[in-house]
Amino acid sequence: MPSADSVPGGRCPSLRVVDRDSHGWVEFVDATGCDSREALQRFYWRQGIGYGLLRLAAPERVPSVLTLALP
Repeated sequence: MPSADSVPGGRCPSLRVVDRDSHGWVEFVDATGCDSREALQRFYWRQGIGYGLLRLAAPERVPSVLTLALP
């Protein structure tokens, strides 16, 4: 298995989270554009990772892009 540093997206940054029983907060992330082809590839690679994790966590609630239909 490749190391996290050798995959196209590299390591995903961690966000600080404050979790309470009825509410919570996530650290603010400033939106910036991609200034190179590598940054754009990294962005889409990470989007794919996030989508895959959502599909694993709740497959009945996340539509499949492969079939373009609800699961």
